[in-house]
Amino acid sequence: MTGTRLPARSRFALPTLSRRRVRFLSRYNNFWGWLFLTPVVLGLSLWVAFPLGLSLFTSFARWDLITTPVFVGFQNYIDMFTNDPLFWTAVLGFRCKSFWHFWPRSFSTPG
Repeated sequence: MTGTRLPARSRFALPTLSRRRVRFLSRYNNFWGWLFLTPVVLGLSLWVAFPLGLSLFTSFARWDLITTPVFVGFQNYIDMFTNDPLFWTAVLGFRCKSFWHFWPRSFSTPG
């Protein structure tokens, strides 16, 4: 077996690519990557980012959905923390429910 050698360029060797071809393939792959990401980006913006932004906007405005919104700043949050007695009742109820609902399950074994 000492006398057999592969030729300098065998038929199984990968061809060398020119810079122009590498640049074209890179742009081609980038195009398809962005094309496949487009539905995900559109879906996230439609179903996550838009509702999040709208809820953030409405939390800083006084708006009854009929008239035009009026920007009131942090006044909604100040009223919620200081003047609303049901807010702290709801927070306490949520904490108790989440504690009794999730805490025992965190120590149980699956199955």
